[in-house]
Amino acid sequence: MNILPVATILLMALSTYFTRIIGYLLLRNRQLSPRMQAIMDAAPGCVLITIISPYFVTDRPADLLALAI
Repeated sequence: MNILPVATILLMALSTYFTRIIGYLLLRNRQLSPRMQAIMDAAPGCVLITIISPYFVTDRPADLLALAI
């Protein structure tokens, strides 16, 4: 059994968890301005777009159909 894929998934999960926890710990006692609140609300959508945007320039019909759906 190859341990590398399992280790990669676990490290990715831990890094995601720790970035969420760090953000909570840093911002838990602060009152955010409306502008900062808008930035925090938009951040997840921006990350999602940066992940899927390379697939918009593909020439494979199956990928384009999946994006359209």
